Amino acid sequence: MKEKTAVQWIVDELFKQKYFNSSSMMHKNLEHLQKKALDMEKQQILNTWTKGVTAKNDMTAEQYYNETYKKD
Repeated sequence: MKEKTAVQWIVDELFKQKYFNSSSMMHKNLEHLQKKALDMEKQQILNTWTKGVTAKNDMTAEQYYNETYKKD
């Protein structure tokens, strides 16, 4: 079984805990947001992989995260 991404996990949890009803408008909007978030997450993973493969420095994963994603 493949691991879930953080986006996949949170959407599944929100549905399990019934944060959303099944109205078609809400469901359609949530599907759109989920797709957008998954696309963004995929691109972040691909970018991280590429930077890791081509990196010529000694940056740690924590340093990379802080530089790329952490808000000051």
